[in-house]
Amino acid sequence: MRLLAGQIAQEVGATSEVTGPGARYDLAVEELVYRSAQEALANVRKHARASSIVVRIVEADGVLESEVVDDGCGFDLDEVRARPGAALHMGLDSMVERVPAAGGEVTIDSEPGAGTCVRFAVSIELSPSPDLVRAQKGGSDSPGSGGHVYCVLLARFGYTRRLPGHER
Repeated sequence: MRLLAGQIAQEVGATSEVTGPGARYDLAVEELVYRSAQEALANVRKHARASSIVVRIVEADGVLESEVVDDGCGFDLDEVRARPGAALHMGLDSMVERVPAAGGEVTIDSEPGAGTCVRFAVSIELSPSPDLVRAQKGGSDSPGSGGHVYCVLLARFGYTRRLPGHER
């Protein structure tokens, strides 16, 4: 994580700070945290025009709480959600899908001129969300399609985009 954040900071002319536990975790947990932070950092590289990037990972009560914070240009999350198609960007959509599917939570805080903070928390013992389990089993809230999971998870976070063929 330090190498990735440092590389991106160098590319955009920013400073970087990375803090995290020294412990190792289940490979699935580490990959989920890494891929989520990687996507947040990719967005810093592409959009933020930041001078400072901070990545914090803390273990508290069996949960890895992570955040990627920049002091860049920020964006209006409501405006992005209101766009036709109501999706953020493919990478952020993927994070917003992937973390909750593992039983975690994602929060994106940003406003123009005030930078962005992407927070995600996941248990160190991954378990799928009840929505995912219900959808995989074809429960009453699901048309029986695993693709519906995407819609359920995005709806949980206020997104309205539907995959083709999965409209209700």
